[in-house]
Amino acid sequence: MPPALLDPEALLVRPGRELPGPGAWDAVFGRRAPLLVEVGFGRDDGLLRRARAAPDRDFLGVELKRDRVRTYLGRAARAGLRNLRVVPGRAEVVVGILLPAGRVAGMRIECPDPWPKDRHAGHRLVRPFFVREVRRVLEPGGWLLLSTDVTAYAEQMRAAVESVGGWEAVPVEGAAERNGGDDPTIFESKGLAQGRPIRRLRFRRLP
Repeated sequence: MPPALLDPEALLVRPGRELPGPGAWDAVFGRRAPLLVEVGFGRDDGLLRRARAAPDRDFLGVELKRDRVRTYLGRAARAGLRNLRVVPGRAEVVVGILLPAGRVAGMRIECPDPWPKDRHAGHRLVRPFFVREVRRVLEPGGWLLLSTDVTAYAEQMRAAVESVGGWEAVPVEGAAERNGGDDPTIFESKGLAQGRPIRRLRFRRLP
């Protein structure tokens, strides 16, 4: 008998409904397992592949655009990924309010909106206030992986992490170290096609 199909709605997390409070993630997944958070998964397959490859871990995808969330829920349900959940909303809100301290094993933020114009740089996600919240929710030794194809943003990312403190920079060597040998994301591919190298930064939360 084939396994029962997943309902896409079963993989959707809404504050106050599926998630009654920040400490309820064990109940959401039905177990206690390392939790990995991916911000802005967009239309890429990477999150689906990583969840399929690591059934002993739980994955939480955060995405602002509702149409992408709906499409992704269907793809995750068809793949039978019971260790994956999706929460729609702004990363600042999800990380700052919906995640308890020390609960996350790792966080991945690949090619976030670069806001390339200087006057818009203040809209970028990776700023000190956000990095402080990421450090709060990571367990000791937990990792943060960042990438961008905008050199100025990469420097801003590094400066934001250093200004907060409590981190150790970890070398990133090639695509295999970046994401387990996964394919480049859609935005990475666009940047590479236009001659913009991808800058990757990895940090470990100190105890």
